[in-house]
Amino acid sequence: MRGVTDSEGVDSTSAGRRTQAQRRAETRAKLIDAAIASVLEVGYSKTTVRRISDLAGVSSGGSRHFFPRKIDLVVEALEYSIRQRTAAVRESLDVLPITEPERAEAVLDLVWKDYTDPLFEFGLKLWVTAADDPELRKRLLPATELIVSSFGEIFVKALGEQTVAVENIALRTSLALNAIRGIVFARAFEPRQLHMTGNDWPAIRAELVQLLLR
Repeated sequence: MRGVTDSEGVDSTSAGRRTQAQRRAETRAKLIDAAIASVLEVGYSKTTVRRISDLAGVSSGGSRHFFPRKIDLVVEALEYSIRQRTAAVRESLDVLPITEPERAEAVLDLVWKDYTDPLFEFGLKLWVTAADDPELRKRLLPATELIVSSFGEIFVKALGEQTVAVENIALRTSLALNAIRGIVFARAFEPRQLHMTGNDWPAIRAELVQLLLR
């Protein structure tokens, strides 16, 4: 069946399809944002399809049309968050200082900014739950392996040729990234670490720069 063309020569059927596609994309985005917000607020276990739907302003039936199960929606949200995080870091690479130690400091600042972002906390909360949820763990592995390898590659590339030539730089960068992840984890989940704030970061960064460059 041919589409109806309006007076300006636009195929109204095609236009309608585009509009429908846009509406679907908007609904999908609302569900993903709501899933992230719910996990951040109450955790994965207490997050339900109904709760996500209510936050997104979408019916439960409508949400299940896009994502049959909660785990499908949450995994999609994790993949979305990884794309957002990776893009944000890559966009910042062109404005890094050229000389050391300023460049290493700026790269570490990028990592710290990413790891203290709510999107990182979202992924972190999922992995804490996945420790006791084999299905969730299995579903999270591909996306998590992607972000770990991507960030490792970006981190080494961002440091520049001079720093990459440092002995054992792969091991050093791995230690630095794991140290930052551990600090963020401690801040999020260990009560005795609640006194730590962003004001501690310059001192931590100075130690990590020494690890990378000495």
